[in-house]
Amino acid sequence: TIGNSAFEGIDQLRTVIFENGTNIVIGQRAFAANEKLTNITYAENAQIQSFGKEAYAGCIQLTKAVIPGTLTSVGDGAFSGCEKITSVIFVPGDKNVTFGSNVFAGCFRLTTINLPATLGSFNSSVFAGCDSLAEIVVEAGNPNFATFRGALYSAGYEELLFYPRK
Repeated sequence: TIGNSAFEGIDQLRTVIFENGTNIVIGQRAFAANEKLTNITYAENAQIQSFGKEAYAGCIQLTKAVIPGTLTSVGDGAFSGCEKITSVIFVPGDKNVTFGSNVFAGCFRLTTINLPATLGSFNSSVFAGCDSLAEIVVEAGNPNFATFRGALYSAGYEELLFYPRK
């Protein structure tokens, strides 16, 4: 476990590498406000279980968010304010991932996101402030979500969850 605020606001932190490990939990604001953090790498066998609330919030130099295949939950605002994120990468896995609210709030350079079949649920505010988000694509076989013309719907198109501004 990486404790709450363990590495928050460290001026010179540029890279974080997670080696192989079992059931790693990243606490609330564990790496938040690291304005020079540019790279987060997960070893192939790193077993990341969850990202706590605002785990990477305010890391303004990050350009991608990687969601490990072993992850089961992403806390509220986990990548909020990471204004340079242009892509979200879901590493293939068999875990059902649940997202909190405002996970990517303020990631205004994010343009497209591909949601995996293993995405379980999330609050409709997950992409709040992602004004450049033009398309959401849902992987075939996802029992919870569907897309049409870049917009995100609940399965069966019963509820509109997110409609891109672009």
